[in-house]
Amino acid sequence: MTIIGYNVEILKSGNGEDTPNIVSEFVSKNGDNYLYFTKVYCKAKAIPDDVFSSSYRKNEDNTYTKMRDIGPENIDLMRVEIRYDVELTKSDVGFSILRATESNIKPGMKNRLFVFNNDNITRLSYLDLTKNDDGSYRNPSDGEIYETEKAVVTKFFSRFTELDRERMNLLSYRWKQGTKQVSEFLNVLGVTTDEEGVKLIELNDNYGENYPLNSFPLRNNMERIVEIKNFTVTPHPAYSDKIKLYYVNFDATVQRTNGITDEYFTYRYDYIVSLAKAENSVYIEKFRLNEYYNVSN
Repeated sequence: MTIIGYNVEILKSGNGEDTPNIVSEFVSKNGDNYLYFTKVYCKAKAIPDDVFSSSYRKNEDNTYTKMRDIGPENIDLMRVEIRYDVELTKSDVGFSILRATESNIKPGMKNRLFVFNNDNITRLSYLDLTKNDDGSYRNPSDGEIYETEKAVVTKFFSRFTELDRERMNLLSYRWKQGTKQVSEFLNVLGVTTDEEGVKLIELNDNYGENYPLNSFPLRNNMERIVEIKNFTVTPHPAYSDKIKLYYVNFDATVQRTNGITDEYFTYRYDYIVSLAKAENSVYIEKFRLNEYYNVSN
């Protein structure tokens, strides 16, 4: 992705006023000049590298000229921290900015304008989930998005406890019959919607690719999942305005049988889950099991 523009984040201050998300730290003083290390938090507009190459022309001075409009389908937003060294000077009328330079940048205009020059920029988690001392989210809108998406993921994975060995065998049989049979079976189990009928997953003809059967948590030597605990939902580093990607981790107490007695083991599961928007809600459009392993026996 190539960044083509920035919008400074705006936060609500304690009195409800809009405040730019900019943090400055005093570094040194030299006469009437004061140096500050400044971090500016932005939502950056970004496009795929190949779209940038075909839409912009490079000039001799290493700047770029836009040649054509870029469709909204190619534009995404990512969250970044941009660092500057800002020098202030003091006069009779107060302080003013003497100069502001990008931190950790090689000197010279050519280096500053080099398209791969990102030494002073760090990509951050798109959702700012830092909390205040009282436990509230510093950025309430991001916190609301996260809690909403987390609730959908949590509801869906909690329903895995319904898929015991017998039901997994039935699901495996229907898996080969087609979308309608799979949808009907999972609907009966309450896996596709929550108690209010809100969609948790969407099954179409790509169900085998989007929800691989071998990514369901129950393995051949497992009878059923007794309990799911230590459930965490963490935004993936690739999470952006359009890419709603999460790590999902949990421990599951599993009943296994050796033909004579039942045994209980704890397994840890690691998933990657992708969400899609549906009007005013979201649902899981894909999931994939990365790994699982026994953590107790």
